Amino acid sequence: MTTQKPRWQTKICRKWQLADLLAFSIGVSCTAISIATLADANCHALARTDLEAAYCDVRATPAGKKLPSLGDFRKNTPGMQRLILKKPAKKAGVEIPEQNADREHKTSGTAADKKLSIQEPNSNEAKTNKSPPTPTSRPSARPARPSFSGIDRCSLLKNQIQCGYDYYLLRVNLQNDALTPAVFSAENRLSFPARNTGEAQLDFLSRIYPQYIEKMLAIGLGDSTMSLTRFAATYDAVEDAGGDFNTRFAEMYEMLKTEKSHNAIRTRYNQNYPQDITACQFLTSTIIVCDNVTQNWVYER
Repeated sequence: MTTQKPRWQTKICRKWQLADLLAFSIGVSCTAISIATLADANCHALARTDLEAAYCDVRATPAGKKLPSLGDFRKNTPGMQRLILKKPAKKAGVEIPEQNADREHKTSGTAADKKLSIQEPNSNEAKTNKSPPTPTSRPSARPARPSFSGIDRCSLLKNQIQCGYDYYLLRVNLQNDALTPAVFSAENRLSFPARNTGEAQLDFLSRIYPQYIEKMLAIGLGDSTMSLTRFAATYDAVEDAGGDFNTRFAEMYEMLKTEKSHNAIRTRYNQNYPQDITACQFLTSTIIVCDNVTQNWVYER
C-alpha cells in the first residue's frame, strides 16, 4: 500500500521558484558559508537592540540585500547604524526607532517583552503548553483527530488553530526564565541524520525539518524559525558552497543557544498572522506550521 505524503511536504514544490525572494541571502563573493551567514536566517533571535531589530526587518526585504552581516553591523556606533539603515529602511518601508528610544534588551527582559497581547497565549500557557479552555458549546460527538492532510477541517483564530477539540497555540519567543536550564546544555544538540543513498532532496529535507522546528521550540525561539522553503534554500546555498548542511546547522544551533542563554528576546517581532488556513499544514500530529514564504508561524498542541 502506498502511503500518501502529507500535503505540507509537497507544498514546497509549488513554491520552489520563489526561493530567490527569500530574505535569507548568500553573498555572491563568498566561497564558503560561515556560521554568521546561516545565523542571518534567525536574525531576530540574535538582535540585542531596537536598531538591530530594525536591521533584521530591513535585511528580510530586497532592499536589505547589500547590508553587512549582523556581526559587522553591530561593530558600528548607533549613529553610524542609523546612517547604514537610512536608505534601505526607507525603501523597505521599515521605521527606524527614534534616537531617544534606542535601548538594549536587558537579560531579564522588559515588561513589554514579557507581556503578551490579548490575542496571544498568556505566559502560563506559553510555559506549560496547556490548551485554552474549549468553548462551552460542543458538538454532540467528538470528531476524529484530523490526519496530516486534514488541515481544511481546522479554523485559524490568529493566535490559535482549532481542529475539532484540539487547540494548537501560536508559539512565540520565550524568555529564559520560562525554560529549563537543560535546554542550553551541551547535551541539547541539533544533529540531523545523514541523507540516505538515493534519497531525494525534498524527501530528506521534509524528514529533518520537523526536528529543526522542535529544537527551535526547545530553546524558546518559536517566533524565529525558517519556513520550509527558506530551509530548503539554505540547504542549496550551503551545498553549492561546498559545505556540509548538517554540520553547519549543528554549529548554528550551538551559537543560537549561547546567544539566547545570555540575552532577552522580544516575544514577537511582527504582530501579524497567517492570512488564512490554506497557508498552514500539519508538520507532525502536534505541530502545525504556516508560512507566506518569508515568514513562518508555528502552532503546537
